[in-house]
Amino acid sequence: TISQIILRHAKFVMTNSLALANEVRFVCGVAHVETIYPVLDRRYVNLPVQNRSGRQYFTMITVARLDPRKGHHRVLHALCLLRDDPAVAPLRYYIVGDGPLRTEIEEEVGRLGLQDIVTLFGSVDDEQLADLYSSSDLFVMPTVSDDIDREGFGTVYIEAAAHGLPSISTDMSGVNEAVLHGQTGLLVQDHDASDLVASLRRLMLDHEFRASLGGQAREHANSKFTSEACYPRLNDLL
Repeated sequence: TISQIILRHAKFVMTNSLALANEVRFVCGVAHVETIYPVLDRRYVNLPVQNRSGRQYFTMITVARLDPRKGHHRVLHALCLLRDDPAVAPLRYYIVGDGPLRTEIEEEVGRLGLQDIVTLFGSVDDEQLADLYSSSDLFVMPTVSDDIDREGFGTVYIEAAAHGLPSISTDMSGVNEAVLHGQTGLLVQDHDASDLVASLRRLMLDHEFRASLGGQAREHANSKFTSEACYPRLNDLL
């Protein structure tokens, strides 16, 4: 194809994940492929450490386009199974972003009786987003596997990590480079609702483990995804 010809004649091809690099290398036959991870915006680097203990609610947040691939509906159905668990603190779920699925999500929230738990914020400015991250305990975006429209990496996981939030997502190539299972968050199996519920419940109940993941997530974001960490290698390539 034309794209393969262009890629093969490039001085080098740069990708945003090792998973994509491997695909370009083996599917397109490109020899020189380099991975440079997305860089955090300066406003996310070395943010103050948040004290998240002693809160009345356990708050989860998803920041994403409202699209079927992002897995919002998976979280909603998990909440239905967790909201009446006597061991779990009262729940809150913040959905930030807009998109074609908004009306469907609003209707599903009503149908499932989650109006007292779920808040759809739509698009927000940087200051409000920072406040929402700070008031949350967990970032969750269990993406749906799709052979055509895939989550290539997920910079938003790193932005959440910079705020000290561990993440729960789906175990798939690319995403598992942004969320390190057992280190910066938990990865669940695609289409396994029980795995998602169990992982959510574990982090809801185990404050020490959750705090440890959040601290490692923050360190991971600040050490691997800054301009100081990524740009020198890019300069060498250019």
